[in-house]
Amino acid sequence: MREEFNEVFQAIGWSEFAEILEGGIIHLTKEFLMTLCTNTRRDGTYIWFRLFNTDYELTLRQFSNLLDFSPQSTLGEDLAGFNSAEFWKELVGPDAPRKKSIAHIRHPTLRFLARWLTMVVFPRDDTCCVTVEDVRCLYAMWKKIKFALTFSMVRHWQGLAQSGHIISITSFVTRIANGLGMLANATVSFMPNDPTRVVKESHFIHVHFLRKDTNGNYIMTFRDSDFELPLPAPQYKLYSMRTLTM
Repeated sequence: MREEFNEVFQAIGWSEFAEILEGGIIHLTKEFLMTLCTNTRRDGTYIWFRLFNTDYELTLRQFSNLLDFSPQSTLGEDLAGFNSAEFWKELVGPDAPRKKSIAHIRHPTLRFLARWLTMVVFPRDDTCCVTVEDVRCLYAMWKKIKFALTFSMVRHWQGLAQSGHIISITSFVTRIANGLGMLANATVSFMPNDPTRVVKESHFIHVHFLRKDTNGNYIMTFRDSDFELPLPAPQYKLYSMRTLTM
């Protein structure tokens, strides 16, 4: 599955963005979030924030590059051919429920990637519910569109300053600070690694993504369906499929 994730990330220009190795600095993240704002002018959209008591105003492209999205990625939210309602039907079938849930997504790779989006890119309390932004990202993955969701991420982050999800973006803030050269001679305290925050198979069993059979093999389960998929399932690799439902 990891190999296929890498293939998807490369296709949409997220290879470096998705490789999150930076440690978190909690006080720096708080400073960043408390000052983060956007300003749309005639010549484009700008991102304003403060790090180490220094003010920064960057173009959307400059900010996108700091996050390590591909420089060739489109920055607009209008993806050619994208219709959220229609693509959702492609993901879950014609009898798509009104409330969008990851549990209804049929393709295993996109299902796991949808969960990754809700935990890493758009961290939030309800990691089962699917938003339009999530669907837009999944569409870009399916169509291999180099796409940077920079502005959408900033809008989401602006709502995190007072939430418990501040810890979820500390690595991205460290990446931004490092890209600006702010950490070269800085004395900072990185957050210790917390093994309890590592998502393991027990998480996916708990949320009814997976179950184990009597032999200890993993089986993917689907809400409102008797269909089950033994994993791994190389026959359902994303870019070898013509449709997204099975």
